[in-house]
Amino acid sequence: MQDKLRVGIIGLGRMGIQFEFDKLRTKPASHWGAFSNCDHTTVVAGCDVDKAKRDLAREHIPSVYDSVERMMKSEDLNIVTIATPVDDHYKSFRIILDYWDSNIMKGILLEKPMSRSLAQARDMAAMAKGRGIVLAVNLTRRWDLNIMNVFNIVNSGELGEILAFHGRYSGDVLNDGIHMIDLHNWFKTAKTWTQRTTARVTQIPSRFLLFEFDILTVNGRIIFKENGANIQVFEAKESSQYTGYSELVEKPFTRSDLSPLLTMVFDFANCVIGAGESREPKCGGKEGCDALRETLRVIRRIRSQNP
Repeated sequence: MQDKLRVGIIGLGRMGIQFEFDKLRTKPASHWGAFSNCDHTTVVAGCDVDKAKRDLAREHIPSVYDSVERMMKSEDLNIVTIATPVDDHYKSFRIILDYWDSNIMKGILLEKPMSRSLAQARDMAAMAKGRGIVLAVNLTRRWDLNIMNVFNIVNSGELGEILAFHGRYSGDVLNDGIHMIDLHNWFKTAKTWTQRTTARVTQIPSRFLLFEFDILTVNGRIIFKENGANIQVFEAKESSQYTGYSELVEKPFTRSDLSPLLTMVFDFANCVIGAGESREPKCGGKEGCDALRETLRVIRRIRSQNP
């Protein structure tokens, strides 16, 4: 049996490990939780500049360090995951490459957004590609089995051409809106998305969590509400009330409660070991850069309207 891939985590805050101890969240909810529950990986090390975070992590991670350099010098890692705040991503990425051994290290998982700078994001994607590194960007909606199912339905053509896509989200644009913007980018690759398709992504200034979208097609409609807790698929059928008209009839849709983080880590690990059909994860450097480019464009437009 092949040995498990050895994982090191940079950043032991919320996404790194602490969300795992939030009783309300679907588990796994952190990088540590996902890699710990993947058959192909084991977390052997972590690092953070914050002593309190290190002390908490020591209860769950064998070796904990106070810097990326010390962790990289001391550990033989196959995968490094960057779960720090965005302003630290590029620096951590460059340090990893300073210690990169292609015979041992194979993959980097990077939290979204890749950077605040599109130039830095493109540089990271290019460096990873140039060294043969499997790079995944944690835009987790790409690995949400429910959204994957919705994409497959519209892509199959069973509901006909996509007429309109409308996504709504709450939170800030860079950290929250980028998920919806990336989702829009993804659905644009569907075979049924045409030049006639209209699209809109709206930021809602609500105090509650909001992530929903509505897809209208020639022969149906899909409504994704309450952050995926409520998903409805409708198909147009001959109306039982009005001659010559159609009406929408709901079709069965089976939801999955599997954590997208776990799905992502399995996909990423399979790419690293070459077990999948492709060594390209569902959201890699290109997709991460595309999402960031569109997100920064939205931010510039908002700032120009509200200086």
